[in-house]
Formats: sequence, structure tokens, C-alpha cells
Amino acid sequence: MELDKLVIEGEHLEGRKFHNGRWDHVAIGNSELVGCSFAGSHFVKSTALGFGVNATVYSHCDFDNTVWDNVYAGRAVFEYCSFENVRLENMLFDDAEMVGCSFSGVLSGVTFSAEASVAGGKVDRPGNAYRGNDFSRVTFRDVNFRGGIDLDLQRLPAHPHYILVRNAEGSIRRTVEVVREWPDVERKAARSFLGTFYAEAQRGQTDLYLDTTFLRSRLSEDRLSELIDSLLGGR
Repeated sequence: MELDKLVIEGEHLEGRKFHNGRWDHVAIGNSELVGCSFAGSHFVKSTALGFGVNATVYSHCDFDNTVWDNVYAGRAVFEYCSFENVRLENMLFDDAEMVGCSFSGVLSGVTFSAEASVAGGKVDRPGNAYRGNDFSRVTFRDVNFRGGIDLDLQRLPAHPHYILVRNAEGSIRRTVEVVREWPDVERKAARSFLGTFYAEAQRGQTDLYLDTTFLRSRLSEDRLSELIDSLLGGR
């Protein structure tokens, strides 16, 4: 194995340690890794953790103290894995699955999707499984759940800038009416924010965990409170 590359294809590995990796290229596919550790490693853009048609399963693996930046997760399935003190940035988990994983650290610009992608080839499941994951100790910065992820099956962080919106499609439609008579600048900011997430609601994300940071510099305190009250069901 070359020092600047990590390539695993079609293998079953147990208890292997890949600590503190600084690889230029990582390609893992069509494999099963059980109890393996990547602690302290850095994964960058040239990383593929689940390439190929068949899922790559990571079961009870350790990703503690890792850094991920613009990594291709692909068809990776993470089962009961540990992500303690991690930094995940610019990540789209559009074909991956996560079950029973625990997290701490910072997630920034990360999207999780339950809607299985067809771009990677054959799709042999109705959607991506997300359940039993603990995000309660994570700092979220622009983190989104889409495609029908059941938020009641996850533990979410209590963050003052995030709100949990139930029945998202109806709540957003109601709030669009609330902001209709607002002054032009504030109305446009609110409608831009609401429009982005309305599309997610229409694609099956029943409940939304929304980051309101975008609005806090664009709306007065009273307008922001009015919008949030409407999204949460009040008027």
C-alpha cells in the first residue's frame, strides 16, 4: 500500500487500524469493514468511501478526531460508528446510510438525504436509512436533512438558532401569507428563506430542522419572532 494512497476494494476487514492518515487519495468500495479505526485521519476531496454499485458497510468503526472536507461518501453504510470530535465540511450524503451513530464536534455545510440517488448506478432500496443517530453534542452550521428523514428517530442538538418545524409544507405556506405584507426588503429575505425549504418539504421531508442564522442579519427582531411563531404554529 502506497503511503499517499488507501485503496480497499472487495474486501472484508476486521479490527484494522488506519490511524492519522493523510492520504492524497482514498478509494473504498464494495467492502465490509468491522471494528476498524480511522481515528485522527483527514479525508479530502479525492476521497470516496463508498464507490461502486454495492454498498460499503462500516460497522462499529471509529472515525473519532477526523476531518472531512468535500468527501464523496457514495454508497457507504455507517452502522453504530463513532464520530467523536469530528469536523465535517461541505458534505452531501445523498446515497449513504447512518444507523445508530454518535457524533460530537462541528458539522458545517452538510446535507443528509434519505432519497436514494440514481446517479451512482443501480438503486436497490427505496431510500437511505437514518435512525438512532445522536447529534445532540454537535455544533450545526448550515446542516440539512432532506428526502424524508424521520427527525424523531434522531437526537438533535438544542441550538438557539435552529427550530424544528412540524408539517413543514403547510407551515411554510402559512408563513408565506404572514410575510406577504411586510416591507419589500424583509419580505424578499423571508420568501427566499422559505422558498428554499419549501422545495425540500415537497420532496418528502415532513419535518424540517431549520437554521435561522441567515435571517438574523436581515430581519428585525420583531419580524424574526413573527416568522418563527408562524412556522411553529402560532400567529
